[in-house]
Amino acid sequence: MKKLTLLGLLLVLFALSCQKAEVPHEQLDDESSQIVERKCAADDIFQAQLDADPNFRRKVDDIETFTRRMISSGELNKSKLVGSTITIPIVVHVLYNKAAENISDAQIQSQIDVLNEDYNLQNADNTKVPSTFSGVKANVGIKFTLAQVIRKSTNKKSWGTNDAVKKSSMGEVIQ
Repeated sequence: MKKLTLLGLLLVLFALSCQKAEVPHEQLDDESSQIVERKCAADDIFQAQLDADPNFRRKVDDIETFTRRMISSGELNKSKLVGSTITIPIVVHVLYNKAAENISDAQIQSQIDVLNEDYNLQNADNTKVPSTFSGVKANVGIKFTLAQVIRKSTNKKSWGTNDAVKKSSMGEVIQ
């Protein structure tokens, strides 16, 4: 059960996504009508969930305690996880405003392929890991597989970090 909880946390962290953040109009230069930069909201969302839900905080604390105990006891090295591959099925939700934004199955699969390369130390640039981290780079034995793609058209053109994307009533998702 504890292994599943640890795996669950991995899935939660994987599911948190990055978003594009629009730069306010007054910060734009004369040549550009809109500048878009990538900003990951994962930490902000995770912290908001911890602050809002004491049960979630307890679960995260329990996972951290369990993980520390497994590492310090050496029990992790004796577990069935070591030397085996963990397969994680991925469900991808594609929300699009215009048909051109509805990304292809091939693009989704290519991103899963990149994840698999990265998590299994098969990416072409793995030799460029900074020396500070080179001692801990490893094939972690995780394989992501595409389980399902769910596509929804929406009238909305952008999403914030308030979880409205998860609710049709708040996100104008067309069913």
